[in-house]
Amino acid sequence: SHGLTVAAWVYRSTSGNAKDRLIDFGNGDTSNSVIVSFENSLTYRVVRNSPTTEGSASAKEEWLQIGGVGLPPNVWTHV
Repeated sequence: SHGLTVAAWVYRSTSGNAKDRLIDFGNGDTSNSVIVSFENSLTYRVVRNSPTTEGSASAKEEWLQIGGVGLPPNVWTHV
């Protein structure tokens, strides 16, 4: 079985839907990336580029919203 488990203690000094990132592997928001951010509470996003029939790249995104409540500011929280 393949997989990855990530656990972290996070201290945010802001609240809301800021795009603070816990993990950001890749080449930016639109190209081959794995992102875990605090956008809309906690979000896991994968962006993959695949070649189109014309030879250019087409980005495909997968999103997973994790939890419905944002993390509180100025408190250590385990995620």
